[in-house]
Amino acid sequence: MVVAITKSSLLLLGALWLAVPVQAVQAQESAPASQKIVLPRTRTNALLEVGIKCLKESKYEKALECFQASLKHDPGNAYAYYFSAICYRELGDKERALSYLRLTASRFPSEEVGKLARTTLSEVSRLTAANQAAIVWPGTGSLPRETWVPFRRQGSGMYVEGSVDGHACSLLVDTGAELCFLPLKILKRLGLSAPTGKPNSLLYGVGGADALPAWVFKGRLKVGSIEKSNFPIMVADVGVNTAILGQQFFEGYVYRIDTAGNAIVLARKEQPANSAASKAPVAAASMVVDKSGRYVYQVPFKRSGRSFIVAVQVNGRTLDFVFDTGAEVSLINATMAKQLGLSVQQVSGAVMSGVVGSTPVGVSQVDLKLGPIERSAMPVAITDAVQSGTCLLGRDFLGDWHFEIDESQGLIKFTRY
Repeated sequence: MVVAITKSSLLLLGALWLAVPVQAVQAQESAPASQKIVLPRTRTNALLEVGIKCLKESKYEKALECFQASLKHDPGNAYAYYFSAICYRELGDKERALSYLRLTASRFPSEEVGKLARTTLSEVSRLTAANQAAIVWPGTGSLPRETWVPFRRQGSGMYVEGSVDGHACSLLVDTGAELCFLPLKILKRLGLSAPTGKPNSLLYGVGGADALPAWVFKGRLKVGSIEKSNFPIMVADVGVNTAILGQQFFEGYVYRIDTAGNAIVLARKEQPANSAASKAPVAAASMVVDKSGRYVYQVPFKRSGRSFIVAVQVNGRTLDFVFDTGAEVSLINATMAKQLGLSVQQVSGAVMSGVVGSTPVGVSQVDLKLGPIERSAMPVAITDAVQSGTCLLGRDFLGDWHFEIDESQGLIKFTRY
């Protein structure tokens, strides 16, 4: 049996994705001979054949079931491991995809797919290092010890006034985005020179199934009294008209986002602040009373990269969600929705928009709970256009609750007026 393959994959970077190659099976049998896997008859079985057929038809969940079942009967089948990696990649589960590639490479070093897996992993490491180098900020600029930045409300979004290379620009504060982002049209409107040459990265996120070419633009980004020189900003030619202030800009600072005072309060990390910077974070949700006599509900978060991860109850089951102030609506990945047994309705005209475009979504009604906030039968978007297992807690969940993100204590503090 001959299976055609091409290189195409993405490495998740929070709400933005950078491209790195992972071998992916495609339906076209016209791929070059050098890109074809010849499946030995001794390695073929009925489950594997059905799985490959499903893989070519883009039925990745069914294909994965077949490959996993094949491994139970034949745990030494390198091809079942390799094709499982491809399925996990196509389902958006980068960690499992890489894990299965490593298993294929280490257990079957002399087999064809073992060599392919090893080559792929080597390329992943090389490009990951190159991409990381491209988005590193050298640490230069004007960095006050303490400062605060006001923000304004526009809809349910939080916008700050800043500048790029001295040109005024409004930016959406997005706790779900690791990097900062400028649409190409805004870059041109600011009078800045558009990047030249071929894009040196790819952009991927909610709103599109395919990656978009992107550049890493190095500029002087200023927000409030914080100015970072030679700072990496992702730039892509997209339809949206919103600049995004991601978490990388806040690196080097502990900060609080105070939605009651409409301000972001920052202090440099090396400062031994009187604050609770040195205190151990609260391990479980709790409630305290502040000086004004208001109840303050404290919910712990953990970090994944630069994202804030909170434990949310979905129909009584606890799941990790990205606390995403850049998302209008809350979202659950389609694979996770299936595991939860959610009933999903396909609603005409229901779409979710992101940096890279819009994508149709299903809708499910679920009960959500985080700390003091409970929502019953709340509509959430269901889509496979995000990484497997990814859930986003958007602004629709918060309603009239104010929140303060205290990065130094690892807490999100909720109050209601």
